[in-house]
Amino acid sequence: MDTIGLCLVIVFVLVSGAISDGGETDDYNPLLTGIEFARLSETSERISIVLNGYYPPVISTTGGDTPRIMCDFYDMRIIDNVPQCYATGGTVITRVRTGVYTSPEKRVRVVLDLSPHGDYMVKQIFSKNDTTYIVIVEQKEKKR
Repeated sequence: MDTIGLCLVIVFVLVSGAISDGGETDDYNPLLTGIEFARLSETSERISIVLNGYYPPVISTTGGDTPRIMCDFYDMRIIDNVPQCYATGGTVITRVRTGVYTSPEKRVRVVLDLSPHGDYMVKQIFSKNDTTYIVIVEQKEKKR
């Protein structure tokens, strides 16, 4: 994996509540209902992914000239009014893209495109109370 220009430290935090056993029931219907962007500071930005239950994603990253964070939500659907691509206007997270894939497994992928040539720290939080998966990306200071 190419890691030039991208150094990620990933922290996962589960906020409150008991962990679901993940078993399917008659009302099992994972749904992504919204994505929100917020600028926290000059070097820190947040994406909030709103779901209808506790469905943590599988995370992967790429570095180099096009660093990105990919969040794969398996066996998930997405509502129609969530944009497929939008520019955030941020300086850390520049664009958010969504896609629905059926092969090799059914999933919704949310891609966070990051500014190139930066070192980042990524913090993940899943708030079970409001079923929101949060990704905070902070650009680390450059060493002198």
